[in-house]
Order: sequence, then structure tokens, then C-alpha cells
Amino acid sequence: MKTEEYEGVIKELTKELKTQCCLVNQYGIILGSSIKEFPKDSVLHPKILKLVANRKNVAKSLDLESIKSFILESKDFFYVFNFSNDLILISKLTSDIDLTKYSKNINAFLARLVNKIHQLEEPDVSSFDFSEEITQMEHSIQNRINNKEKYSVIKDLVKYISELK
Repeated sequence: MKTEEYEGVIKELTKELKTQCCLVNQYGIILGSSIKEFPKDSVLHPKILKLVANRKNVAKSLDLESIKSFILESKDFFYVFNFSNDLILISKLTSDIDLTKYSKNINAFLARLVNKIHQLEEPDVSSFDFSEEITQMEHSIQNRINNKEKYSVIKDLVKYISELK
């Protein structure tokens, strides 16, 4: 998806869910955001990214199949992190919101979004002529062979002179 499309998704999420949201890719790059703590085109803080990356280990230690989301609670807000294989959705909620209703809605929305992204990301497959690259490689190999032969004559000469002494 293009950057403009992520911004459209963020606007739609903000409108539908009446909350601030942030979309992050699997590498921690913030693709779009309406949360001031997570500005667009920046990277998640390494400690947050580490926490997100360790969710599989946490699930394993708790004998869970997977962790779909987790919540960080501050004095005034909940920060809800929802996961798919490719995206992380961060939501900033006021502390008076019913999280069970919100969680169902956001998980369904995230699943639809991931399906939409996979449909849009069709690879651009075009034929590519490798003949030029192969020719360059052949020339490079030939140059190495020629240089090796030149230097071997010099090595032999130096060796012969050093043996004469």
C-alpha cells in the first residue's frame, strides 16, 4: 500500500472507532498515525519493539497458541497493541472505554485490512535480460585470470632473484 492509503486507513479507523490509531509494519516503521506519541515515518522505540517481538515467547511460556493483542495502561489512557503477521495496530483509548467491545471490532477490522493489503501487493513480475550482467561477470573473471597470470610471472622472478643470493 502507498503512504496515502495508510493515512486513509488511519482516518477511517479514527472515524469508526472514535479513537486515535497508529499502523506499524513488522519492522517497527510507523506507516500512518494520529497518535502524537507515535509520529508517522518514525520508528517505534526499541523497547516497545522488543516487547512486541517477544510476544511469541510470552505466549509459549504461558502455553498459549498466540497473543493477538496486549494493553498498556497509563493514568488516563489505554494503549492497545493488536497484531497480525504483517502489521501492528496501536490504539490510544480513554480509560472509560469497554475494552471487550473494542477488541472484537478492532480484530475484525485488522483482519479485513490485512486481506486488503495482500490483495493490493501483487508483485510486479517482468522479464529481465541477464545477458549484460553475465557479460560483465565474464569480463571480470577474465580480468582476474589475466591479472593473476601477470603477477605470477613477477612472483616467480622475485623468487628466482631471492634464491640467487
